[in-house]
Amino acid sequence: MPATFQRVAAVENALEALEYGQRLLLVHSFVRPRKGNLEALMEELGVEKTRIYEKRNAALLSAGVVL
Repeated sequence: MPATFQRVAAVENALEALEYGQRLLLVHSFVRPRKGNLEALMEELGVEKTRIYEKRNAALLSAGVVL
């Protein structure tokens, strides 16, 4: 399997290992970034903007442990 496919598979596995909210944060921040994602995340998770960034950073750390 080429290296690119291995990296994609590793990221997919890391995302699958995360809790729903963590996965949601990372997908909307990095995989499918779009205008309005921040506001949508704030509404869905029921938290303020600064808390979204804190939760996203924690999710990145969790994903990094899996990778």
